[in-house]
Amino acid sequence: MVDFAIRWGPFGGDEYIFPDFGISVATFYRRVLTILLQGAGPRIDPETQSALITLCQRRINTSMTPRTLG
Repeated sequence: MVDFAIRWGPFGGDEYIFPDFGISVATFYRRVLTILLQGAGPRIDPETQSALITLCQRRINTSMTPRTLG
């Protein structure tokens, strides 16, 4: 999951999350964030980790924001 987020994060890739992992975008990024914060993922440099944490937080917040019709 972390590798996927590193690879696709800069380009989007959210449309591949459900087909590849079978979970929602918000669930995916919550899990990646948990992995990163617990130090359970692959060893990555601090700059990349910080960028991924920010990405996860943004994607979680965006996916939970109600959308309006119109």
